[in-house]
Formats: sequence, C-alpha cells, structure tokens
Amino acid sequence: MDYESVKPYPLEMQLREKSAQGERELWRVTKLKWRSKSDHSAIVYNSQVTLAGIPDEAHRYQLGSRTALEWLIDRYQVKIDKAAGIVNDPNDWCDEHDDPRYIVDLICRVTTVSIETMRVVDGLPTLDLLPR
Repeated sequence: MDYESVKPYPLEMQLREKSAQGERELWRVTKLKWRSKSDHSAIVYNSQVTLAGIPDEAHRYQLGSRTALEWLIDRYQVKIDKAAGIVNDPNDWCDEHDDPRYIVDLICRVTTVSIETMRVVDGLPTLDLLPR
C-alpha cells in the first residue's frame, strides 16, 4: 500500500507545556488511547501530546473487526512479556532510524490512508451478485 509515503493527514498537535526533557522525549510513547470511550476524534499520545481532529470517515476503514487506527492504538505501546521479561518498545524503531516523530507521522499517514481508501470504496459501482 506504500502507506509510509502518503501525505500525512493534518491532525492538530495539542501540546502541553514543553518540558525540559527535549525533542526526543516529547515524542516517546508508552500507551496510546482515545480521548475517551465515546470520543474517537483524538488520540492521547502521551502526557504531553494529543493528536486531535481525526475525522469520522477515518473510522470507517476496517482491518478485520477494528479500524486501522484502533490497530495502531493496540500495537504501538510498550509491552513486557511477563514470562520472558522481553520488552517490546515501539520507540526503539524511532531511535534506530533517528526519527522521534515516526509514530506520530504514522498515525497521520494511516488517517490519510483510511479516508482515501473509503473514498475509493464509496466510488465503486454496486455489484449485483444475487439473481433477480
């Protein structure tokens, strides 16, 4: 799908007061979540950053039983395997590629892909498969 090269959707970056931690720490993620159970127009990225302005149409594109954004929220968080103690940290990818905003930009790009995919699907002609 080449989703990493699409133009990021212009989500509103709501930043709390910048801390003295620096740019890299500003974009660290531990666990993404919706603003609330009923408000999916924003993703709370961390204690400093909220990504707002997610349009309703972005929630129509589904990968199986959940939307692409729901999939990201579930997968892009720091997790520790209880049995093995292995840490799965999506920030490691950001560090390895010297791109602290990678996850933020990914959320914006997946929002674009979701909207554009549904625009294409909505434009397809109806398909009559049932006999008349």
